[in-house]
Amino acid sequence: MNDDSPGEPTRAGAGLWLIVLACAFVASVATLFVVGSRYVMKSLDTPKQASAVGPMTPPPTLPATLPPAAPTDPPDVAPEPERAVGAGVPEPPYTAEDGRRTAEDAGRDFLAAVQQGDGKRLVKYALRAKRADYESEDDALRDLRAMSFDEARVVKSRARDDKAVLIVAARVKEFTDDKGNPSPVDVVLQLQREDGHWKLFRQQWLVATPLAEYEQEAMSWLESQR
Repeated sequence: MNDDSPGEPTRAGAGLWLIVLACAFVASVATLFVVGSRYVMKSLDTPKQASAVGPMTPPPTLPATLPPAAPTDPPDVAPEPERAVGAGVPEPPYTAEDGRRTAEDAGRDFLAAVQQGDGKRLVKYALRAKRADYESEDDALRDLRAMSFDEARVVKSRARDDKAVLIVAARVKEFTDDKGNPSPVDVVLQLQREDGHWKLFRQQWLVATPLAEYEQEAMSWLESQR
């Protein structure tokens, strides 16, 4: 058999071309790798450009303390007069008629002032020490008007020196008996003369209460030397 067949040289040439093409491909890849590496290294070595934005300005700071406000003049207001401690309401103007009143007359006038709600007139019947506690005539009315009543009359009176006791029978619509009629109310008034005028020392209004005990107590006060 003859070994020099015509197909052998053809296969040898084809293998050579494959080797050449493979080497060319490898050389191209190597070239690309080298070029890419140099570009990356150049980019890293290039300094970055400064930003176009200028430096930030810090915000303004407030002063540690604010300046004091400009003083303003107070409004022109007249000062209120100082009130003496314990002075109370002023002493009422007494008339000559007040000085001439008997204890019984003074008791009737006192009851009339109570019924009419006349605080100004009631101040006349407050003792000096008691009047010092009042800031107004209304205080005298609240303190001395123990009870509102419809009618009152003096049924007994007795005076000794500067003291007097009056027994008064009063009627109050708010208090009624079992038949709906106003119940009688007994009142014991103890008066004392001060600065020449009769004034109220004590009053007791007795509703559905026996009078005898309170009347006896008031008479004992009348007879005492105090």
